[in-house]
Amino acid sequence: MLLGYIQLVVEIACCLIAILLYKDLQRRHWVWWIPFLVYTCVVELWGTWLEERKELNLWLYNPYIIISTAFYLWFLLYISILREKSRRLLYRVLFTLAIINLGWYLVWGNPRELISYHLNAGALLICICCLLFYYTQVKSPAGHRSLTAVPAFWIVSGLLFFYTGISIYTSMYNFLAMADIRVFGVTIQNLIPQVLSLLLYSSIITSFIQCRYPLKSL
Repeated sequence: MLLGYIQLVVEIACCLIAILLYKDLQRRHWVWWIPFLVYTCVVELWGTWLEERKELNLWLYNPYIIISTAFYLWFLLYISILREKSRRLLYRVLFTLAIINLGWYLVWGNPRELISYHLNAGALLICICCLLFYYTQVKSPAGHRSLTAVPAFWIVSGLLFFYTGISIYTSMYNFLAMADIRVFGVTIQNLIPQVLSLLLYSSIITSFIQCRYPLKSL
Protein backbone atom coordinates (compact mmCIF):
# COMPACT_ATOMS: atom_id res chain seq x y z
CA MET A 1 0.00 0.00 0.00
CA LEU A 2 2.98 2.28 0.70
CA LEU A 3 4.03 2.16 -2.96
CA GLY A 4 0.49 3.10 -3.93
CA TYR A 5 0.69 6.22 -1.76
CA ILE A 6 4.10 7.07 -3.23
CA GLN A 7 2.59 6.75 -6.72
CA LEU A 8 -0.24 9.09 -5.69
CA VAL A 9 2.22 11.65 -4.30
CA VAL A 10 4.28 11.58 -7.52
CA GLU A 11 1.13 12.09 -9.63
CA ILE A 12 0.04 15.05 -7.49
CA ALA A 13 3.59 16.47 -7.66
CA CYS A 14 3.48 16.13 -11.45
CA CYS A 15 0.23 18.11 -11.55
CA LEU A 16 1.59 20.84 -9.25
CA ILE A 17 4.79 21.16 -11.29
CA ALA A 18 2.71 21.53 -14.48
CA ILE A 19 0.72 24.35 -12.84
CA LEU A 20 3.89 26.08 -11.60
CA LEU A 21 5.44 25.83 -15.07
CA TYR A 22 2.28 27.03 -16.80
CA LYS A 23 4.04 29.73 -18.87
CA ASP A 24 6.71 27.30 -20.04
CA LEU A 25 4.09 24.74 -21.07
CA GLN A 26 2.05 27.49 -22.76
CA ARG A 27 5.00 28.38 -24.99
CA ARG A 28 5.00 24.82 -26.28
CA HIS A 29 1.19 24.62 -26.38
CA TRP A 30 1.26 21.88 -23.75
CA VAL A 31 -1.21 23.54 -21.36
CA TRP A 32 -3.79 20.77 -21.91
CA TRP A 33 -1.59 18.63 -19.68
CA ILE A 34 -2.80 20.65 -16.69
CA PRO A 35 -6.55 19.78 -16.83
CA PHE A 36 -5.65 16.21 -17.79
CA LEU A 37 -3.37 15.83 -14.75
CA VAL A 38 -5.99 17.42 -12.48
CA TYR A 39 -8.49 14.85 -13.78
CA THR A 40 -5.90 12.09 -13.22
CA CYS A 41 -5.37 13.16 -9.59
CA VAL A 42 -9.12 13.27 -8.93
CA VAL A 43 -9.54 9.76 -10.35
CA GLU A 44 -6.58 8.39 -8.38
CA LEU A 45 -7.67 9.99 -5.08
CA TRP A 46 -11.24 8.83 -5.50
CA GLY A 47 -10.13 5.37 -6.64
CA THR A 48 -7.79 5.00 -3.64
CA TRP A 49 -10.58 6.07 -1.28
CA LEU A 50 -12.96 3.50 -2.78
CA GLU A 51 -10.30 0.78 -2.60
CA GLU A 52 -9.70 1.46 1.10
CA ARG A 53 -13.44 1.12 1.68
CA LYS A 54 -13.37 -2.20 -0.24
CA GLU A 55 -15.74 -0.74 -2.84
CA LEU A 56 -15.73 -1.24 -6.59
CA ASN A 57 -13.65 1.37 -8.46
CA LEU A 58 -13.37 -0.03 -12.00
CA TRP A 59 -16.37 2.06 -13.03
CA LEU A 60 -14.11 5.05 -12.30
CA TYR A 61 -10.95 3.75 -13.98
CA ASN A 62 -12.49 2.33 -17.18
CA PRO A 63 -13.62 5.72 -18.59
CA TYR A 64 -10.25 7.12 -17.50
CA ILE A 65 -8.48 4.48 -19.59
CA ILE A 66 -10.41 5.61 -22.68
CA ILE A 67 -9.86 9.33 -22.04
CA SER A 68 -6.16 8.99 -21.13
CA THR A 69 -5.48 6.83 -24.21
CA ALA A 70 -7.11 9.46 -26.43
CA PHE A 71 -5.17 12.25 -24.73
CA TYR A 72 -1.79 10.51 -25.07
CA LEU A 73 -2.45 9.70 -28.72
CA TRP A 74 -3.45 13.32 -29.38
CA PHE A 75 -0.24 14.55 -27.73
CA LEU A 76 1.94 12.09 -29.64
CA LEU A 77 0.38 13.13 -32.95
CA TYR A 78 0.77 16.80 -32.01
CA ILE A 79 4.51 16.56 -31.32
CA SER A 80 5.24 14.34 -34.33
CA ILE A 81 6.38 16.12 -37.49
CA LEU A 82 3.44 15.43 -39.79
CA ARG A 83 1.75 17.44 -42.49
CA GLU A 84 -1.04 19.64 -41.15
CA LYS A 85 -3.74 17.95 -43.26
CA SER A 86 -2.63 14.50 -42.10
CA ARG A 87 -2.59 15.62 -38.48
CA ARG A 88 -6.08 17.13 -38.67
CA LEU A 89 -7.47 13.98 -40.27
CA LEU A 90 -5.93 11.81 -37.56
CA TYR A 91 -7.31 14.14 -34.87
CA ARG A 92 -10.83 13.68 -36.24
CA VAL A 93 -10.46 9.91 -36.44
CA LEU A 94 -9.06 9.81 -32.90
CA PHE A 95 -11.84 12.01 -31.49
CA THR A 96 -14.53 9.94 -33.22
CA LEU A 97 -13.10 6.65 -31.96
CA ALA A 98 -12.80 8.01 -28.41
CA ILE A 99 -16.45 9.17 -28.40
CA ILE A 100 -17.65 5.82 -29.82
CA ASN A 101 -15.66 3.82 -27.25
CA LEU A 102 -16.73 5.99 -24.34
CA GLY A 103 -20.37 5.88 -25.45
CA TRP A 104 -20.24 2.11 -25.92
CA TYR A 105 -18.80 1.61 -22.44
CA LEU A 106 -21.31 3.91 -20.74
CA VAL A 107 -24.25 2.11 -22.41
CA TRP A 108 -23.14 -1.54 -22.60
CA GLY A 109 -19.92 -1.77 -20.57
CA ASN A 110 -19.61 -3.87 -17.41
CA PRO A 111 -18.38 -1.68 -14.50
CA ARG A 112 -17.07 -4.81 -12.75
CA GLU A 113 -14.63 -5.76 -15.49
CA LEU A 114 -11.45 -4.04 -16.68
CA ILE A 115 -11.71 -3.00 -20.34
CA SER A 116 -8.51 -4.82 -21.19
CA TYR A 117 -9.37 -4.99 -24.91
CA HIS A 118 -9.29 -1.18 -25.13
CA LEU A 119 -6.20 -0.97 -22.95
CA ASN A 120 -4.28 -3.37 -25.20
CA ALA A 121 -5.47 -1.75 -28.44
CA GLY A 122 -4.62 1.69 -27.08
CA ALA A 123 -1.22 0.46 -25.89
CA LEU A 124 -0.43 -0.80 -29.40
CA LEU A 125 -1.40 2.53 -31.01
CA ILE A 126 0.54 4.54 -28.44
CA CYS A 127 3.69 2.44 -28.93
CA ILE A 128 3.41 2.91 -32.72
CA CYS A 129 3.05 6.69 -32.26
CA CYS A 130 6.05 6.73 -29.91
CA LEU A 131 8.16 5.04 -32.59
CA LEU A 132 6.76 7.53 -35.13
CA PHE A 133 8.00 10.36 -32.90
CA TYR A 134 11.51 8.89 -32.77
CA TYR A 135 11.50 8.41 -36.54
CA THR A 136 10.34 11.97 -37.32
CA GLN A 137 12.87 13.42 -34.89
CA VAL A 138 15.74 11.51 -36.45
CA LYS A 139 14.62 12.44 -39.97
CA SER A 140 14.02 16.13 -39.16
CA PRO A 141 16.60 18.82 -40.12
CA ALA A 142 17.44 19.14 -36.42
CA GLY A 143 17.91 15.39 -36.13
CA HIS A 144 21.65 15.77 -35.55
CA ARG A 145 21.05 16.97 -31.98
CA SER A 146 20.68 14.57 -29.09
CA LEU A 147 17.14 13.30 -28.53
CA THR A 148 17.59 13.80 -24.80
CA ALA A 149 17.72 17.55 -25.48
CA VAL A 150 14.12 17.39 -26.75
CA PRO A 151 11.69 17.83 -23.79
CA ALA A 152 9.06 15.57 -25.36
CA PHE A 153 11.59 12.73 -25.56
CA TRP A 154 11.16 11.91 -21.87
CA ILE A 155 7.35 11.78 -22.05
CA VAL A 156 7.47 9.62 -25.17
CA SER A 157 10.02 7.25 -23.61
CA GLY A 158 7.90 7.01 -20.45
CA LEU A 159 4.77 6.25 -22.48
CA LEU A 160 6.58 3.64 -24.59
CA PHE A 161 7.95 1.88 -21.50
CA PHE A 162 4.65 2.15 -19.60
CA TYR A 163 2.38 0.82 -22.33
CA THR A 164 4.78 -1.93 -23.39
CA GLY A 165 4.82 -3.10 -19.78
CA ILE A 166 1.05 -2.72 -19.36
CA SER A 167 0.30 -4.78 -22.48
CA ILE A 168 2.48 -7.61 -21.15
CA TYR A 169 0.89 -7.21 -17.71
CA THR A 170 -2.69 -7.46 -18.98
CA SER A 171 -1.86 -10.53 -21.07
CA MET A 172 -0.62 -12.24 -17.86
CA TYR A 173 -3.29 -10.75 -15.57
CA ASN A 174 -5.18 -13.98 -14.81
CA PHE A 175 -1.96 -15.88 -14.11
CA LEU A 176 -0.67 -13.15 -11.77
CA ALA A 177 -4.02 -13.02 -9.95
CA MET A 178 -3.93 -16.77 -9.26
CA ALA A 179 -0.21 -17.03 -8.52
CA ASP A 180 -0.34 -14.58 -5.58
CA ILE A 181 3.39 -13.77 -5.90
CA ARG A 182 4.56 -11.18 -3.38
CA VAL A 183 7.54 -8.81 -3.31
CA PHE A 184 8.17 -7.07 0.04
CA GLY A 185 4.65 -8.07 1.04
CA VAL A 186 3.03 -6.53 -2.07
CA THR A 187 1.38 -8.76 -4.66
CA ILE A 188 3.10 -8.63 -8.05
CA GLN A 189 -0.37 -7.98 -9.49
CA ASN A 190 -0.40 -4.57 -7.76
CA LEU A 191 3.35 -3.93 -7.85
CA ILE A 192 3.81 -3.93 -11.65
CA PRO A 193 1.31 -1.18 -12.59
CA GLN A 194 2.44 0.97 -9.65
CA VAL A 195 6.12 0.78 -10.65
CA LEU A 196 5.23 1.50 -14.28
CA SER A 197 3.15 4.52 -13.21
CA LEU A 198 6.01 5.86 -11.11
CA LEU A 199 8.35 5.66 -14.09
CA LEU A 200 5.78 7.29 -16.40
CA TYR A 201 5.04 10.28 -14.16
CA SER A 202 8.72 10.72 -13.33
CA SER A 203 9.42 11.01 -17.07
CA ILE A 204 6.59 13.52 -17.46
CA ILE A 205 8.02 15.62 -14.62
CA THR A 206 11.45 15.48 -16.32
CA SER A 207 9.94 16.81 -19.57
CA PHE A 208 8.13 19.64 -17.80
CA ILE A 209 11.28 20.72 -15.94
CA GLN A 210 13.26 20.57 -19.17
CA CYS A 211 10.78 23.03 -20.71
CA ARG A 212 12.03 25.53 -18.11
CA TYR A 213 15.67 24.42 -17.99
CA PRO A 214 16.68 23.10 -21.44
CA LEU A 215 19.19 20.26 -21.53
CA LYS A 216 21.75 20.39 -24.35
CA SER A 217 22.55 16.69 -24.31
CA LEU A 218 22.99 13.73 -22.03
